[in-house]
Parts: sequence; C-alpha cells; structure tokens
Amino acid sequence: MVSQLTDHIKQQGLRGVTNLSGRNIPIEFVESILNVQSKYKEIIKTVFSNDTLFKSALDRTCSAVVNHQVNIQCKTPEMLAKCVDFLLKKSSKDGSADTKLDEKLSQCVTVFDYIDDKDIAEKWTVQSLVDEKLLLANQQVFNHQQKFPSTCFLATKDPKFVLRAVRKSVQEHEPIYSSIIKERTVYLEATIVRIMKAKKKLRHDVLMQEVLNESKARFIASITLIKKCIAKLIDKEYLARKMDEYAYVA
Repeated sequence: MVSQLTDHIKQQGLRGVTNLSGRNIPIEFVESILNVQSKYKEIIKTVFSNDTLFKSALDRTCSAVVNHQVNIQCKTPEMLAKCVDFLLKKSSKDGSADTKLDEKLSQCVTVFDYIDDKDIAEKWTVQSLVDEKLLLANQQVFNHQQKFPSTCFLATKDPKFVLRAVRKSVQEHEPIYSSIIKERTVYLEATIVRIMKAKKKLRHDVLMQEVLNESKARFIASITLIKKCIAKLIDKEYLARKMDEYAYVA
C-alpha cells in the first residue's frame, strides 16, 4: 500500500512540475509542490491516521520530485531563489502584508527542506539578493527573520518603509556553480581530515561512506569530488594510503 501510494504521489508531483511555462515558472513550481504535499498530507492524516510509514513516504516522494531536474536551464535551487526574489520584489512594490509574506516565505522553506543541494539553494538566494541589493528606504526594519541559513528576509508592516531594489553588476560576482565547487572542496577536505583525525585509520569504502553521511545535510557529494579531495590530502601529507586503507598523518 505504501509503495503504491508513493508511486501515485510521485506521478502526480512530476506531472505538476513538468512542462511549466511562462514568466512565473518559479512560483508555479513551488505552488505545485506544496499543492501535492498538502493534498496527500491531509489524505494520510484522515485515511491512515498519520501513520509514520506513510508520512515518511510522502517526504521521500516530495524530495524525489523536488530534486528531479525538470528543466536543465533552471534547476530547483535556482527556481527557489527566483521565487524568493519575486516575493520580496512584489512585497516592496505593492506593500504586501507582513503575515502574507511570512506565509509565502515559509512555504519556500518547506520546499527548501526537500532540496538535496541546500548549499546551492542558499548560494542562489544570497546571490539574487546581492545582485538586486535590497535596500531599505528607511533604516528601520520591523520584521527581520532568518529563514534559510545565511539568508535574511526583510519585511515591513508600514507601507512607507519600502524595499527598493538597486541593480548591481553580475560581473562583480563569481559564477555560482564555480564557487560552489570550491566551497564543497574546502568542506569535504575539512570533513575528511576531521574524520581521519578521530579514527586514525579507515578503509577506503568506510571513509567514503562516512564523508557522504556527514555531507548529506548540506549537499549530495559526488564520489569523484570526494576521491579528488582524498588525493589532494595525500599529496599534502595529511593522509597516507597503504593498499585499501588510509591513515591519518599527525
């Protein structure tokens, strides 16, 4: 029963996010995910008494739909960032109520929780805010909330204190994915050193699995990148390898 429901939810979810078109694709994408999630969350509550197996299956399926690359030109992290950017700009233009903006941003956080590559989502959101450089017409901020790590969302209850967007040259910023790879490399190298310092010796497969487990809260690390990081640490003499085992070099 669980697998049948999972297949059905995934089918419905992918149908909703595939072939989106027009100017509001990011908004439609987020709303489509949330519509599916809320619909089947209610069904699981009423029909299956919030059974944990069904709830976990719903989360896994929503995550699979969110991370399914439906549009190679605009991946999920970028779409979520564009959705946040759109909401903030719209709020600054029409003076949307604070509670309404909070609700919309909370919905974005729900989708954010399903994203595998959270570091890319954060980077796109921060970059979007930097490129538009949101400034306050007045120094006062009535509501300052931390929704995503490293990302501030500003809202105001008073229409006269509006957010104004000032364009900042994109050329001033490093390309998103290039900087992400650099940051992931630093993160993975530090993770490998920390693990090996604690364990002293580990087989290759065990080290790989521990690094994957450590990094999955932030992003899905590629096997190739982990191997490159291990090789760099061996070159730097942080690690030594003998056959299929690594040793930490103090």
